[in-house]
Amino acid sequence: PAIFAPIPAAAIRPSPALWPAAGSRLRGAELEIAFRIDAPLPPADAADFLPRLAAAVTPLPAFEILDSRLQDPRNAAPLRVLADSQMNAGLVCGAASDGRWQPADFDRPDVFLKAGDSVLCAGPASLPGGTPFALLAELVCRCGDHCGGLQPGQIVTTGSFTGMHFFAAGATVSGRIAGLTPLSVTFAD
Repeated sequence: PAIFAPIPAAAIRPSPALWPAAGSRLRGAELEIAFRIDAPLPPADAADFLPRLAAAVTPLPAFEILDSRLQDPRNAAPLRVLADSQMNAGLVCGAASDGRWQPADFDRPDVFLKAGDSVLCAGPASLPGGTPFALLAELVCRCGDHCGGLQPGQIVTTGSFTGMHFFAAGATVSGRIAGLTPLSVTFAD
């Protein structure tokens, strides 16, 4: 089953971003598609749930910033990692695209991830847990109105196209997902 963890709103920054050195021990990033909720979401049992959901959200390129309070997060027990918010430390979001989009646009998009002069990923990519829009729909259906449900203004990430990558202090990481705007983050020294 999918695992969900919150990212505090105070830890979300627009691209290009300078990620502070304080509290940034691991300096990790994953290139993802996020969805900004722009309007109240339809009920999960609505006959036209999927098109109404697509009309209520905007896709954004995003870097999920990774860090951990655990000594060895990769070998920690799953519940410890969940208590550590799945290693998320924040989110850097690129600008929304001006164009129209369809959920299938992001099923297997071309992605590009670069740190300095090193290309880390280039070409078509997919998510191991499903497609970005299907994962969003699953979250909406599973959350329902729990704790008030998902609300306009919130951002939902959907998983990494590039896997986890960790960087040295001072590194600038840039990414691009076909159909979305480019984004970047620099990890402060």
